[in-house]
Amino acid sequence: MIEPPEWSLIINKLVPIGHGFYSDRFSRNPDFFTVPEKKETIEPGIDVYDGECYVVYNPDRPDYWVPVTVKEAFDVVFAENRKITDQIQRDMMLEYLNAEWEAIPKEDWNKPATFSGMISKIGTKEGFPFIMKVNPAYWDKNRPKSDIQFIYFRMVGNKSYLKQNSDAALKNNGISYALYRFEESLDIDFVRSLRPLVGK
Repeated sequence: MIEPPEWSLIINKLVPIGHGFYSDRFSRNPDFFTVPEKKETIEPGIDVYDGECYVVYNPDRPDYWVPVTVKEAFDVVFAENRKITDQIQRDMMLEYLNAEWEAIPKEDWNKPATFSGMISKIGTKEGFPFIMKVNPAYWDKNRPKSDIQFIYFRMVGNKSYLKQNSDAALKNNGISYALYRFEESLDIDFVRSLRPLVGK
């Protein structure tokens, strides 16, 4: 079955998926996820990750995501690997993990963890996605469930690329023509128009 063209505006889902965010490549723990390293605050209430992943939020509240420390991340990885049923595989993985853990200086234990190429997938090096978790203090539980408190979506800023896509879809009678035209129309003013929806 072929999926139709779509564009998503994701509301009130604090654990992000897609658009450069991953909740499944670090661990089976749904509370940890990775975010692109490059982050820019356009203005209060609007952040953009990797130039295309926009988050609209209430800047008067605590941070919506907070870094996972190296120790927190290792604790999860150790716990998951202790559940491996094959004893040979479990012992081998735990041996590798212990060697990686012992090589980390104690002063790095409370540093923000990054998703690296190690066996544990945990590091502190720049150039890798950060491992994050939701900050429960951001969410206002006193507000009705129907209130919008958090929005994220992907918006491509390369207008010439989008124009090429829409021109090609029009020429070839492509089913994505309307989507490409819609994406062409999006700009920072559109993002700003969403900001009042995230109530105080």
